[in-house]
Amino acid sequence: MRKKFAIAVQLMLTLAMILAACGAPAAPQATPEVIKETVVVTQQVPVEVVKTVEVPVAPSEYSITVLNPQGAIPFASDLAPRLDTLEGKRVALWLSATPDHTYAGQGAPLYDELAKMLKEKFATIEIIPYTDLPMKYSPADEVIAAITATEPDAVVVAFGG
Repeated sequence: MRKKFAIAVQLMLTLAMILAACGAPAAPQATPEVIKETVVVTQQVPVEVVKTVEVPVAPSEYSITVLNPQGAIPFASDLAPRLDTLEGKRVALWLSATPDHTYAGQGAPLYDELAKMLKEKFATIEIIPYTDLPMKYSPADEVIAAITATEPDAVVVAFGG
């Protein structure tokens, strides 16, 4: 995201310099002030950032307005709280692939090993295997309904390939 913003700023400055060169002879200009900022993010919340950057240019009949296409991304919901332990919990392992495992890649062996490891570490854990859930990603409401019907405490999601 920062890379795109940096490219947009470079493009804006380049265009400003080109247009300034097309105008009247440049008047003597002061050296622009460099401002450095440090932003510390402590929470994952939507933020809208508006910056105004003045670029010293010669007087010209042209003007440029640069808009930032990035906007705040609203969160649909908060993340589920973390479980204190997996002991006695129901954990669904959902793999998005095809039922014949054609596109499961290494997802199926990974989940087989993960289920084995979880059962070794948490004696009372109940694993809902990926084979009991739809191995597809669409239609989403059908997949979500199938997963929630198993009433899991947690869901591990993987995509084959």
